[in-house]
Amino acid sequence: MKKCLECNVWVNTNAIRCPLCGVGLNQLGQSETTLLYPSYSKNRHGKRKMNFLAKIFFFISIAASLICFFVNVLTWNGLPWSLVVAGGIIISWLLVGLPLLKTMNLNFMLIDQMIGVQIYLYLIDRIFGNKGWSLNYVYPLLYVAVAIVIVLFVIIYRIAWHDYLITAVIMAVIGFYPLILIAFGVIDVLWPSYTAMMFAVLLICGLFIFGRDKLKKEIRKRMNL
Repeated sequence: MKKCLECNVWVNTNAIRCPLCGVGLNQLGQSETTLLYPSYSKNRHGKRKMNFLAKIFFFISIAASLICFFVNVLTWNGLPWSLVVAGGIIISWLLVGLPLLKTMNLNFMLIDQMIGVQIYLYLIDRIFGNKGWSLNYVYPLLYVAVAIVIVLFVIIYRIAWHDYLITAVIMAVIGFYPLILIAFGVIDVLWPSYTAMMFAVLLICGLFIFGRDKLKKEIRKRMNL
């Protein structure tokens, strides 16, 4: 077995270069290689129990949303409060369910949670008067907070470069969304949006200064070039 230190993958081949990135492979001894088939985990029963509990709570979530919807329709007074309840249940799954199930990369999970919270608070803003606070303040400042958290995770926990690069690109693109809102006159408080775009520019600068070559390799690998 050989290992590509760039991609951090094991390759069973006689070739001297990684088929994904083209970097030279390291030949490691038998004692250093990992097993092709993992040993039986004693926690498998615990995982089954967790999945079963997740299904129960998922069913309860759907039932609660439907009950609230029908009560809202039957007692309609012009306020769609059932959407707020359903949105709160979805946000609870994003904030609590995803970390417990551990089925997603940490950075991507944070981005999904950020987008979910932004949409939910925008929904509340629209239903209860459309004051504009969700787009003026919540969207850009929450983006800044998540960007800082992701950078800290990379520094403290030494997250793999290839995971960080794709996350940074996604965050940089999202960071310029306030520019569209400003162009169409949707928001009237500008400093939070300018702060978010400044962080997006810093992310792009960091990509080109610290990881330009690795970013090119990652893009080629993702696009199979």
